[in-house]
Formats: sequence, structure tokens, C-alpha cells
Amino acid sequence: MNDKTVYSMDEMMVIGFDPLPYKIMEQEGEFKATLDFKRWGKKQNLVAYFSVEEIGKIVASTFWNREYLNLKEIPIGSKLIITFSRKGKTGNYLRKLQVLDSEGNVKETYE
Repeated sequence: MNDKTVYSMDEMMVIGFDPLPYKIMEQEGEFKATLDFKRWGKKQNLVAYFSVEEIGKIVASTFWNREYLNLKEIPIGSKLIITFSRKGKTGNYLRKLQVLDSEGNVKETYE
């Protein structure tokens, strides 16, 4: 799939994407993931849904002040390495994103 679209909440509902199985990431670290879906949030954020090999289905937000970690331009279905770090007492945040090529090598990094 080469779909770079960032959908609205209404479009997500029409398409039938189910966000309920996706949970907030509770662990810190680096994880292999697939970008399942992305939509615009309510607070100038982009909400991304990932399937993470070691964890399951997770959801994370990125914000305009970090240029959305370039998620606007990354196609749905892309293989990634995503890095989560602790942010004070508020939990973990998506700190770094690496796009993998078809052989599993890092081809682009966004922080």
C-alpha cells in the first residue's frame, strides 16, 4: 500500500477502521512496528496506529512542533522502528521513528 493519507475522524468511521484494540504504549524502548492507520487529532496532532511485534496494537500522537515525525509522508503499511521515551510523570511519548526498506534496513530517521 502506498497510501499517505491522514484521515479525519469521520473518514476513519466511514472506512471502518476500528481503533478500540489499540492501547497507549506503556513501555520505553525501541520496537519494530507496522503503521496501520493515521488520522488527525483534535489538538494539532496526528494520531498513529501501529502493530508492534513485541507488544501488540498501540496508538501514539505526534505534534506539529515536531513536524509530526514526518508521519504525514509515510505510507500506511510501512515497516518502522519506533522509539518511546518517558516524559516526566505523564507517560511515554513517541520520540523517534525510523523507516525500514524492504530488506529491513533503516532508510530514513525522524526525531
